[in-house]
Amino acid sequence: MKPAPFMRQPSWQRQGFKPKKVYKTVSGGTLTPDDVALRFACSIRFHNSADKLRELAGRLVPQVCLEHQPSMKALARCKHDESVFDTALKIVNRVCDLLGIYPGERFEPFPDGGTYE
Repeated sequence: MKPAPFMRQPSWQRQGFKPKKVYKTVSGGTLTPDDVALRFACSIRFHNSADKLRELAGRLVPQVCLEHQPSMKALARCKHDESVFDTALKIVNRVCDLLGIYPGERFEPFPDGGTYE
């Protein structure tokens, strides 16, 4: 018996299931805004370093949609540590509000009362 020359799709794919997109971008991108926000939140919480945030922004430039690439490049080149942290926190807070994750509450980078390095 010969194997079939094709693979069958799972039933949920045949039924036309498409995940709901909360946001629209013109030019796609391999990362969604919630992926980017999660990466920034983890970097702030674990590394607590503006240099690490700049490095992350530089690595994310080719993966975000075209509309956000200029702002990611600007974040990667920013010299002031405080503005780098503020921009990263704005990204995290906006995406959390958009997705309904504790809307109206701000992301606390240092729950134990720490400060930026």
